[in-house]
Amino acid sequence: MLDESWQDRRSLTWGASQLSPIVYSLMGTAFAEEFGGDGQFANDWRAWVKSEADPPKRGKALPHMKYPRVLYRKAGLMAPRKPGAAAQQGLRRELEVLNLARPLLKDLFDIAYADSVPRSWFPLVDRRSPSLSATPDSWGTDVFGDNITIEIKTTREMMDAIPRSYLVQVHAQMAVMNAAGARLVVGHCYANPRVPDGEITVHRIDRNERIIDAVREAASIAGEWLKETILEDKDESDSTSTSECAA
Repeated sequence: MLDESWQDRRSLTWGASQLSPIVYSLMGTAFAEEFGGDGQFANDWRAWVKSEADPPKRGKALPHMKYPRVLYRKAGLMAPRKPGAAAQQGLRRELEVLNLARPLLKDLFDIAYADSVPRSWFPLVDRRSPSLSATPDSWGTDVFGDNITIEIKTTREMMDAIPRSYLVQVHAQMAVMNAAGARLVVGHCYANPRVPDGEITVHRIDRNERIIDAVREAASIAGEWLKETILEDKDESDSTSTSECAA
């Protein structure tokens, strides 16, 4: 029941993990050129991001498909992306990875995991951009008492660099939580039961206001696109119903 309620609330906003295809659709390689200068992030967007950013093929039932594929999934006009076995395995091991990473997070205090608060609190909604939301994995505070969001990732193989989708996701979380920074905890190979667990790495990501502005703008634009898509689908359905009645 709680999961269904969470899904209903989540459908009203764009979550941090959903935004990368929207950002890619709006900025493409310009995002990488502007925000990837420190060498910490991968040189390209992941294949699924590009795929979800492309408009789907038009059909008789949906002739107006001009926006990113992810938008039509959110509108309920296309089937949602199903999490693979690796994603499900990684989700089950998130808390384990966080606990193993605690010695690497000594600069943070009062570290909590998402299950320490009622699930009905999520997703959190951004105060400045109501179309943006986030469901954080974990959080803590730094020595100054500022909020620090902690994102936990598990991978199938060792990663040499951080995917740009992670950069978008943690900045969306920082925006929503008014966090001063983020820690990205990566459990390498923890989502692959066929190989031994790899090392756990912690990456510090400083808050970048320009990225947060870009993320908020993307969520706002996607919100308007979603309204337009739903209205177009409604008009199309009404037109079809009228034609059937006339016939």
